[in-house]
Amino acid sequence: MSHRDRFFTLLMLSFVLFTCPLSAQLVQQSQPSPALERDSIAYAEKFDTDIEEALRRLQMQESIGRLDETLTESTAEVFGGLWIEHQPSFRIVTLFTQPSVAEEILSEHALGELASLVEVRSAAVTLKQLEEQLLLAQAQLESSGQAADLWINVRENQVEYMTPDPAGLTAAFASKRLQMPENTRVVQVQSLFQLQADMRGGRPLTNCTSGFTVRSDTGQLGISTAAHCSNSTVYEDVFISLTFQSERFRDHYDVQWHTARCSDTMLNQIFDGTANRTINAAVGRNAQAIGAFVCKHGEATGATCGTIDGKSVRPIAIPSADATFICVRNDNVTISSGGDSGAPWFAGNSAYGIHSGGNGSNQAVYMAVDYMEDRGYRVLDYAANANPWAEVTCTRTARNFHCSVSGRGGSPPYTFSGWQYYGPAASWSTGFSSISGNYGSFPGCVDGEFNSVLVQVTDSCGRTGYGSATFDCLAGDEGCGITRICDGPTIF
Repeated sequence: MSHRDRFFTLLMLSFVLFTCPLSAQLVQQSQPSPALERDSIAYAEKFDTDIEEALRRLQMQESIGRLDETLTESTAEVFGGLWIEHQPSFRIVTLFTQPSVAEEILSEHALGELASLVEVRSAAVTLKQLEEQLLLAQAQLESSGQAADLWINVRENQVEYMTPDPAGLTAAFASKRLQMPENTRVVQVQSLFQLQADMRGGRPLTNCTSGFTVRSDTGQLGISTAAHCSNSTVYEDVFISLTFQSERFRDHYDVQWHTARCSDTMLNQIFDGTANRTINAAVGRNAQAIGAFVCKHGEATGATCGTIDGKSVRPIAIPSADATFICVRNDNVTISSGGDSGAPWFAGNSAYGIHSGGNGSNQAVYMAVDYMEDRGYRVLDYAANANPWAEVTCTRTARNFHCSVSGRGGSPPYTFSGWQYYGPAASWSTGFSSISGNYGSFPGCVDGEFNSVLVQVTDSCGRTGYGSATFDCLAGDEGCGITRICDGPTIF
């Protein structure tokens, strides 16, 4: 840059900063709010400082943000971005393609308390140029047919492709003769960013309402609704599609259940119209007394309550229905309307039923929650771990043993790995979901000798768990060839 160009650049930046005095606009501290005081406790713990210093730093963040905004908007031709460093000392690092210009400008304008904190570093390209390169990178990425997250890494002054498969991305670019823009690089991450949702009952689905979160007999977590609702449904809080598992719409039942994505969390909660309510128990039909006061939260009518009018109702709208449905009445409100189907009925922290419908006469009908158990799942009434585990069962003779494994929980399908065996077997080998061993020559497995097996299970989400089984050699069967069932499996 010539002396003349440099002069005009400096003059332009000075004009902007003089007309918007940073000392007046950027440092405006006031009495900290109770919320900021609470934040300062967490800050002090993380960055090993005292509460007073933590508050001072937190109060400056808005001023630093305004400095970032001012420099981004008015010095785009030389500004590369800024960030706050907390350790080893608190400071504001700024990047400029012409550090000498930046230093002169910053030194001529009092920044108040920020002045002593600003450090200027050299950048190869400006933030504006990186934004342009990110758009070019996005276009090239779309042409490659690969998936990656893109971002501007201001600290490194470059654009980055974040992918769990760097080799695949690089190969795809090479095969299509695509050139990555300058100042870009590929970095490996565990997974792409995923939208996450806390899943609970009482929330809107496609034309219906979610009931209760549930756990299947094999440990899968999911969410229930009425069977007469669509099998293709969306959890509309975050607009994600649920995966249909099974349904029953006849006899005692009007219920189906779905699973969600790996990134979603199933909570033993329902939304009751005011707050998220924890569900820690389920009340079966026989234990629901006529006259009991119960409530629900549906997408159409919101939070409504009533008393149980009867529990031997046979709704004709349900094919081959049994007289096991429960009727609720409230003469003062509209207790059911289209869209409420599947909603949770509850009292206190206990689950009572899954909403089926209403008759327009201030009555509603629901299926008791205990009938879900007949279908292989039940109300989730505790904070469940979503990780999988392995259930191992074994048989043996005096000469051999054989153990097989089944995945539980998590998200099927499963893979098994890392088999380990401890015991007297002379040799052992593994298959995809089993392990077998041979005890060798007579007497084979001697009474009292200890055996154990351990295996790792990985579900389709990449989550891992373990399972094991232990058993002893038993007296009186050496060489007899009688198969014995080993001690029960130990489940982690």
